[in-house]
Amino acid sequence: MCGLSHLCSLNRTRYPLKQVSQEDRKKWWVLALPVLYALHLLEERFAGIGFPDWLNQYMGADLSMADFLAINVVAFSAVVLVTILFVRGIIPILPILVIVTVFGLNGLIHLATSVTTESYSPGTLSGLVGYLPLYWYTWTRIFPELPTRLILQGLTGGVLVHALVIVLALHL
Repeated sequence: MCGLSHLCSLNRTRYPLKQVSQEDRKKWWVLALPVLYALHLLEERFAGIGFPDWLNQYMGADLSMADFLAINVVAFSAVVLVTILFVRGIIPILPILVIVTVFGLNGLIHLATSVTTESYSPGTLSGLVGYLPLYWYTWTRIFPELPTRLILQGLTGGVLVHALVIVLALHL
């Protein structure tokens, strides 16, 4: 027996394991948001010619890598903050729904632009295997009984936020 076994029993006494409720499980899946975003950013930055160069070449933008990174540092920080605040029960579900909608739209837009330009838009792979399944899972498995008003607010907010990101990317 190691000399640390008393710490384990002390820890169990002080901090007993509790059953995780269904409601708690609904909160923890959101930890996938910053993870998927980080993977998506890595793909956009390092895959193919990189998303900023692809956007410039195929969409006529003039997005520098510095501007791309600045936009995404702010957005990633917001996703991490919202995720933490939601898991801790400090904010309601609406900001999470907005983020999930942004991710779903982003995955669809990467796919659509890859098809229409007959090229690889960096971010398409993580959009297909990460963002789109997360979007589907959120709306069909996690929150199937959300009020219509909340669904519309989440969708509308996500569309507006993604439109803002597009405007920034195309006009910085």
